[in-house]
Amino acid sequence: MSAVCEGKKTFLSRLGFWGLALAAILIPTGLMAHAGAHGVVMDRMAIMITNGEARADIENMLFGDAAYDAERVKNLAGAIAEKAGEEMTKLFPEGTSHDPSLALPVIWDEWGAFEELAQELRRNARNLEVAADQQTMHGDGASQAQGADERNVQQAFEALAETCDSCHLKFREQL
Repeated sequence: MSAVCEGKKTFLSRLGFWGLALAAILIPTGLMAHAGAHGVVMDRMAIMITNGEARADIENMLFGDAAYDAERVKNLAGAIAEKAGEEMTKLFPEGTSHDPSLALPVIWDEWGAFEELAQELRRNARNLEVAADQQTMHGDGASQAQGADERNVQQAFEALAETCDSCHLKFREQL
C-alpha cells in the first residue's frame, strides 16, 4: 500500500500523536478500568476497548506494521459501525458517569453533540467499510483505480480516527 504508506507522515503529523497516545492508553487503561464496572458501564467499556483494538489493527495495516488485508479492514470497520450511532448512545443513560466510568457529565449537558458524534462514527465506519470493499473488488493491481482505492481507505480511516479522538477529547476523562 505505497500510497497509504506515503500518507503516513501527513496522517501522523495531523493526529498521529493523539491517535497513538489514545491507542496506547485506551487498551491497558480500559482493562484496568473494568475493575468494579457492571451493567451498562461495563458494556460500553467493553465496546470502547473492542473499537480501540479494531482501530489499532486497521492503523497497523495501513502503515505497514502488519500485513494489509482489505477484507479484514472492511470487517473491522463494519464491527465499529454496528456499535456506533444509536447502539452507542443507548449505553449512556443519564446518571452513569460514576466510577469506574470515564464518561464525563458533559455528555448529558451536550447530548445533541454527543449523539451527532456517535452518528458520525457510524457514517465514517461505513465509509471505511465501503472503501475497503471497493479495494477488494479492484484486486492487487497497480491500476489507477487501485491507487484511488488506497487513498479512499486512508481518508476514510482518518475521518473515523478524527471522530473517535474528537469524542474522547470532549466527553471522556483524560488519564
